[in-house]
Amino acid sequence: MKPILLFILPILALSFNTSIDGNKSNTVIEKYMGEKFYSLRKGTKYGFINTKGEWIIEPKFDYAYAFDKNGFAQVKLNDRWGHINPKAEWVIKPKFDENWADAYRAEFNGKQGMMDTKGDWIIAPRYDETAYEFDKNGLIRVKFNGKWGIMNAKGEWVIEPGFDSVWYSGKNNLAKVKLNGKWGIVDAKGERILEPQYDAVRSFGKNGSLPAKVNGKWGIVDVKGNWILEPQYDDIDGFNKYDLASVRLNEKWGIINTKGDWILELKYDSRDAFGTVDDKGVWTPLVAEPQTPFSFNENGFTNIRLDGKYGLINTRGDMVVKPQFDDDFYFDKYDLAKVKFNSKYGIINTKGDWILDPKFEEGDIADDFDKNG
Repeated sequence: MKPILLFILPILALSFNTSIDGNKSNTVIEKYMGEKFYSLRKGTKYGFINTKGEWIIEPKFDYAYAFDKNGFAQVKLNDRWGHINPKAEWVIKPKFDENWADAYRAEFNGKQGMMDTKGDWIIAPRYDETAYEFDKNGLIRVKFNGKWGIMNAKGEWVIEPGFDSVWYSGKNNLAKVKLNGKWGIVDAKGERILEPQYDAVRSFGKNGSLPAKVNGKWGIVDVKGNWILEPQYDDIDGFNKYDLASVRLNEKWGIINTKGDWILELKYDSRDAFGTVDDKGVWTPLVAEPQTPFSFNENGFTNIRLDGKYGLINTRGDMVVKPQFDDDFYFDKYDLAKVKFNSKYGIINTKGDWILDPKFEEGDIADDFDKNG
């Protein structure tokens, strides 16, 4: 059987507090982007309606996700999961213990594997755990007998399962692996490039360089184990396509290149933290660690944050727009950005000139422009 690698987009959920046919219970409509069918609950069962509110598939399922871009809907019947087409015909009969809408990972008799749109197993369900989907190289992380490895779509081991954790980077043909609490690097054949010796690592950067942590400090190591940047920082990002890395020391951020030259000295503030507020008004950060204010776009610009205000620099460290705005901002493809200044909103260009003076509320200005500007 020729394997089919399938990538399913996430579902966008839209909820309404309403009733159908006099049913007073809440109904839930889950709508997939651009689809004409809606998953709808009536009483305790799910079916599908069209945009006119007409039942296309009568409510008979225990649960139902919206139709995906391939025209299949994942539904649950008698505690089993399967897939139907818009005619309510079974494309994949309900036989799996668990199945996810965002990838065709399936579980059967307590073991996991991968299946195609016909319900045939690409990778038989004999493993402790699998990742949700194949990556763009046709590889997937698989756990077997308590250890992780990398498998291809033929069910062949690319990297044998011998690690506590494994993450493959296709662009470098390298994988970072964890064993006995330490991290190292192996190649695409599972050969060890760097023995596990680092306390923590981040994502691979340019040319396989890897941010690594030892004795509480971060640096960047190359594939030969040589330190490009010595481990002396509180936090660090890998080298980007501009050969620049963000580093943090004593609560301040700077930018350094592969030669160790400072592009921006260590004086910039962390980005405002992202978080949630519960119904009691209690704020909880989603990420505990301070976040770098630097993120270069395709034009070579990045926000900076200094003394609580946001500005803009280029890859040479030149100040393009001095720090003066209340929140971070991003330029669209027309090189225009919506910015907040003294609690009001306006629009600037990449030179910092006002295109629209800051005298509007947030909702008065769209986040980007249409094709006519």
